[in-house]
Amino acid sequence: MLSQEHRAARTRALRQAAILAGSPAGTLARRHIDEVDRLLTHWHGQGPIHLPGPVFVRRQSGNLVLSSHTVD
Repeated sequence: MLSQEHRAARTRALRQAAILAGSPAGTLARRHIDEVDRLLTHWHGQGPIHLPGPVFVRRQSGNLVLSSHTVD
């Protein structure tokens, strides 16, 4: 489980997942990844997080879901 990994490994994996989902690496800051990490490790009913680009992260059934929304 990612939540059991060391923080450095966990945040690297979360950053990579956000980039793969469409968040531009140059605008993805540590504070964004820290917020996503809190969804995973300290969840208290927080709503979805909007990352740079068209990426949203939410917690669903104990899992993180990254989705990319584009405007038509």
